[in-house]
Amino acid sequence: MCSSGGGNVSIMNSSSTGFTGIKQIKSLDEVAQPGETINLRFSDRKAVDLNGINRFKSLKELDVSGNLLT
Repeated sequence: MCSSGGGNVSIMNSSSTGFTGIKQIKSLDEVAQPGETINLRFSDRKAVDLNGINRFKSLKELDVSGNLLT
């Protein structure tokens, strides 16, 4: 479960549109088209787990710094 934090989330998809921008989301379940995401910055979100990360099948880079993961 993630609580609402002040960090940003940036997402890059493998589609021709590339970088989809910075979005404020509270959990990984809110990411549209996770299977096409290749770069995910989910930092400073006060996340305590990464539930839903298994849906990101094409992920090459992941930044989860500044969270409360154990």
